[in-house]
Amino acid sequence: MYPEKIIRTVGDLIIHVAGKIPDKPAVLYNNDALTYAQVYEQSLRLARRLRRLGVKKGDRVCFYLEKRLEKVVSIFGISLAGGIFVPINRLARAGQALHIIKNSEATVLITTFSRLASLKEQLPGLMAVIVIDRPDDDTLAISCPVMSWEEEVMDGNACAQPLSGVIANDVAAILYTSGSTGLPKGVVLSHLNIIAGAYAVSGYLKISTEDRILSILGFGFDYGLNQLISSFLQGAQLVLYDYLFPKDILKTVEKYNITGLAAVATTWIQLLQIPWGNTMNSLRYLTNSGGSIPVPCVKELRARIPAAEFYLMYGLTEAFRSTYLPPEMVDQRPSSIGKAIPGEQILVLDENNQPVKPGETGELVHRGVLVAQGYWGEPELTAERFRENPLQLEGIPIRETVVYSGDYVRM
Repeated sequence: MYPEKIIRTVGDLIIHVAGKIPDKPAVLYNNDALTYAQVYEQSLRLARRLRRLGVKKGDRVCFYLEKRLEKVVSIFGISLAGGIFVPINRLARAGQALHIIKNSEATVLITTFSRLASLKEQLPGLMAVIVIDRPDDDTLAISCPVMSWEEEVMDGNACAQPLSGVIANDVAAILYTSGSTGLPKGVVLSHLNIIAGAYAVSGYLKISTEDRILSILGFGFDYGLNQLISSFLQGAQLVLYDYLFPKDILKTVEKYNITGLAAVATTWIQLLQIPWGNTMNSLRYLTNSGGSIPVPCVKELRARIPAAEFYLMYGLTEAFRSTYLPPEMVDQRPSSIGKAIPGEQILVLDENNQPVKPGETGELVHRGVLVAQGYWGEPELTAERFRENPLQLEGIPIRETVVYSGDYVRM
């Protein structure tokens, strides 16, 4: 069932949920929180400032921040201004951050003074830098205006109106991969990619207004962004947290009575090295991403919190989310990545682009509305991974694009 208003863009989402449940706390961080109405109001203020700076529809705006409330406001504010948001991983080195800023041809950077200091000597031409905190050293020599978030962005009335003319097929975000095999490359996502992914994932996870989700994955990671959008779509609460040690996650789950937790396989493995006691008993569901969890760890997780629903998942940034294994099948198929998420199709093809038979191995190919728009500024690389659907009917003149994952799976 769709909500009474069909949400098509990231900007639509914050307008809708802020109008529906304005006073509900939407996002929590340390001892602070923002209601849905406050997120919307602050996002409008940021959108107003960005437009006054000259940001136009389709302009890229980077943010280079640790997990904090302003990060959430940045995503919605940039979207309301018609811009394209570009997250930079909080752990990215200065060289990686500069590559993303330059490669995306960003017009504005939102960051902190400490991070700005590491970038200042090589910053490309920007309209402005917006800084969240106050400087320890006000002698930074920056070639563009440096503006205060509190004094020059959040001041005054939120008088801006969302930019009209933004539709579902417009680009919403560029998510840069980790760059483990070279410089990070930017995966281009439309509003449709992001919103449709949230509808699908929040649907099978059964996320509701009663849920409180712990966000330990970065918003530059496809599933981390999906958590944020899914939480807002369903009117849940999101707790932001950057952890140092696995035991910190346990304390946070217990402190906030977390009901939903997603983590990469390495984090789950680390968590299993320490005792839990009753700290995780509030969890209604848990999920994975970023690689499969070893079968012995899957079995131990099931044993430690048998009442929680465990969703084994697979996804690639180029298609946002691809598969999930329903919780009732985990005990029987602990090594499986499951089936296609709702609304998508997963093909397993041989070297001749033909479907393999049960028991055979082939390349996983994702088909559906979640297929991204390619790699930013990389037409050759895009052509390697994003190809015509080899199984599409020949008589259709406009060819469908599917994404070849590069991962080989067994039917």
